[in-house]
Amino acid sequence: MLKSILIFSMSSLLAGASVLADGPAYPLKVSANGRYLVDQRGVPFLVQGDAPWSLIVGLTREEATQYLEARRAKGFNTLLVNLIEHKFKGPGNRYGEGPFTRPGDFLAPNEKYFAHADWVIRKAGEMGMQILLAPMYLGYKGSDEGWIEEALANGPGRCREYGRYLGRRYRDFPNILWVMGGDRDPEESRAEVEALAEGIREYDSQHLFTAHCAPEHSAVEEYPRESWLGLNTTYTYQLVHPKLLQDYNRKPVRPFILIESTYEGEHNSTPLQVRRQACWTLLSGATGQVMGNRPIWLFDPG
Repeated sequence: MLKSILIFSMSSLLAGASVLADGPAYPLKVSANGRYLVDQRGVPFLVQGDAPWSLIVGLTREEATQYLEARRAKGFNTLLVNLIEHKFKGPGNRYGEGPFTRPGDFLAPNEKYFAHADWVIRKAGEMGMQILLAPMYLGYKGSDEGWIEEALANGPGRCREYGRYLGRRYRDFPNILWVMGGDRDPEESRAEVEALAEGIREYDSQHLFTAHCAPEHSAVEEYPRESWLGLNTTYTYQLVHPKLLQDYNRKPVRPFILIESTYEGEHNSTPLQVRRQACWTLLSGATGQVMGNRPIWLFDPG
């Protein structure tokens, strides 16, 4: 098994570099054997991701262009981003526009806000990068970081309508992969999360879906029966490779990525730890990884 993983990892790495130069044919899809992602031409796609969660709200267009150009130059092809952000640099963007004309009302999207989000996503696509897009980041349990209280207040019906709005708006954006949840298991908000995903899928059958759950919980553990889940995710701060191998060995087979582990600048990280995470990911048969850095993920000063 190790030999086959190494062959896939190296071939994916080479393919990822060449495809990034030419421009991947988005949206991505699952390979025939269910082990990895491919583009629309069937070319294997190795996810080499960064996690600029606050990209849409935290930067002006000029700053976003600077960031995207820098990440493209370093070989990144994937960015994990909040479509709407509750805390940190949100909820309003740098132009003073919030996501909803009535705060917290999912039935009142602000056209000016989403027009700026459109621009950022398109600009990333022009540079060959896909966006792992979180439409309703729930937030770490016990914190005010996410939208869970608003999701519960809106209820499944309004969450479904918000999903329909997003599905209609973004179905023709090729470089999107939807990310449900956000640092949290669905728990009491399961009905709202599922309604949101189902609303998007009513209009958008083009894009893959995945989920970002609580630490130490993989997407398939928390969404085991959801038909929309096409890509599994590993999220762990522990010794990384045992959790990765657990996800590799799951049945039925599903491609997976390391969506989060220790970020640079947080949790007493070291350069060695960050490199180990990337190497363990490939050696465990994943289809790529997303790294993160503070201050970049929320674009703090410095």
